[in-house]
Amino acid sequence: MEVERKRQLPPANLTAVQPHPEKTQPLLLPPDADAQVAVRLAIGDTLAHWQASAAGFLEPGGAPADRIECLHQLRVTLRRLRVACGPLARAARWHGEDLKPVRSGLRNLGQQLGEARDWDVFIEETLPALSSQLHEPSLSQALKEAAGVLQRSAHLRAKAALESGDSQHLLLQLGHCLASPGGDGRVSFRALLHRLDRLDQSLRKALPRLARLTPSRLHRLRIAAKKTRYITEFMASRHDPAAIAHWLAWLRHAQTVLGAHNDRKTAMAHLQVICESAGTGHGKDCRALQKALRSQPLPKLQLPPLPHAYWRGKKSRDGNKKPVHRGPARLAL
Repeated sequence: MEVERKRQLPPANLTAVQPHPEKTQPLLLPPDADAQVAVRLAIGDTLAHWQASAAGFLEPGGAPADRIECLHQLRVTLRRLRVACGPLARAARWHGEDLKPVRSGLRNLGQQLGEARDWDVFIEETLPALSSQLHEPSLSQALKEAAGVLQRSAHLRAKAALESGDSQHLLLQLGHCLASPGGDGRVSFRALLHRLDRLDQSLRKALPRLARLTPSRLHRLRIAAKKTRYITEFMASRHDPAAIAHWLAWLRHAQTVLGAHNDRKTAMAHLQVICESAGTGHGKDCRALQKALRSQPLPKLQLPPLPHAYWRGKKSRDGNKKPVHRGPARLAL
């Protein structure tokens, strides 16, 4: 057991990790893993991916495209860690008090990196289409330059956040949790499935009135879909691959639809900032760009029915029946 725990400790040196942007790989859980073992393995695996992505993002002279992708993977990894250290760890009764400051630190770091990632998305996906609406090349160039300056500034702040003492302390806290048991007794793997039940009920309750939800409720629903996806990916090796594939396909589609509406709101705010930075302020050029942005089509706020909950009604690969949690439906954000 001690050897297994040491394997989960984060590498001491970020530069020792291969600095290339790579997507997360499926987590293979032992057939007899209980809830606490599953959570510890999920955190250890995700933490290793964080450090690989961080090394690529911080590497001097790296290709801009690789750096942008590394930042994207970092954001995904931080969200996965928040799920593993949050609802999953609480369900498994693993390091309850020790993880409170970790969850706060992950949230703060995610917000700092999110600013840079938002500018990447705006410059890569939003600005090119809007620039084509401008008839003056000089104005288009001024907007691109202003956006580039804001993007680089946000990247510098993101790098500073990653290299800060707070982030290093966060790594040490996670390493400490991985190196110690952190729980009393064995907690059934079923405890983790209760989290899926609650998220599933929240999604099913919201779908019939999707188009009537407020932006804040849509944002919470998007977060619930992301949580469901990450938990599904953490537990995928314990369930039928075909059933998992249906769920993941639905969740990816939900994230695309809901994410497009959230990105529009972010893009409008960014557009105002770069217009002011480029000197156009609230003039006609800025209003023309805002109108052009609003005219771009968005996917309709409707989603197909949810697939059958793969963790209910059938036996998993370890032979355990799936429970149906009948607690109150809510968005556990």
